Amino acid sequence: MTLLSELIERGSAHPDVEIVEFDGVKRASVHGVIIDVDDVTPPEGLHEIGFVGVIEDGEFSDTTLDIVISATMAEIDVTVEIPGSAEISDPRHMLATASSMDCSLALLPPESSDDGSFDAFVDRVLEFARAYVRQANMTQRLLPVSSYLEYLFIEVLDPEMAKSFAPVDPQVVSQFHEVVTVERADALKAKLRAVFHESYGGEDEFRKFALSLMGAIYNRVEENCVDESKRLSETSGDTCADADDGIIPAVAGLSGANGDISASSDASGGE
Repeated sequence: MTLLSELIERGSAHPDVEIVEFDGVKRASVHGVIIDVDDVTPPEGLHEIGFVGVIEDGEFSDTTLDIVISATMAEIDVTVEIPGSAEISDPRHMLATASSMDCSLALLPPESSDDGSFDAFVDRVLEFARAYVRQANMTQRLLPVSSYLEYLFIEVLDPEMAKSFAPVDPQVVSQFHEVVTVERADALKAKLRAVFHESYGGEDEFRKFALSLMGAIYNRVEENCVDESKRLSETSGDTCADADDGIIPAVAGLSGANGDISASSDASGGE
């Protein structure tokens, strides 16, 4: 357990802070931060913080909102972690609030291991998933929903690549992969798959959407490369690399290639 008061005092020197390296970039990261003070001073030297959200009357408390806004304004990537035991009033409103604060959300599994608690968690995840696909302005992550949706996109675009996926994001590994059993993870992912297919009009329509999304990304990358090539040619004569190099890996990296929710019988998401 990491207290916000101690994190503000020690910043990136706090022993719970991890230096995470991804794609050659090192970032100081800490999750599971308990809000024990109303001090909105952003901890120094951090790139990523996961705050355990304080929920009051089904919504984030004012203190939570103030602290998150202060951190995002300091250009810290923030995830608000929603405890499995918290009572939520409206997922759509909570997603809208997160979007307005430019922060991600993580739906934490329940601390209790009984079936009833996990079933309630699954219902919450599915409810948020249905709201998420309709929330056009939500550009940040909603774990574990967004990571599995991205996996499904890659499964359409490159099935062979999808087979080798394994969670690498430290937050996904520690908060989902290590605490949810294979059987429960597979059951949750199967239900998420059904929700996504239904939301896009069926499996075939989902596939068409994924392919059209890939086409839009390709076109944008190509346009950017042409513009950059023109700029470079004016200064040094350099040209841009082929527009289609590495496009699928770029899509796979949307959330650190972490389509897995938990340990699974195979790396493709347990299907």
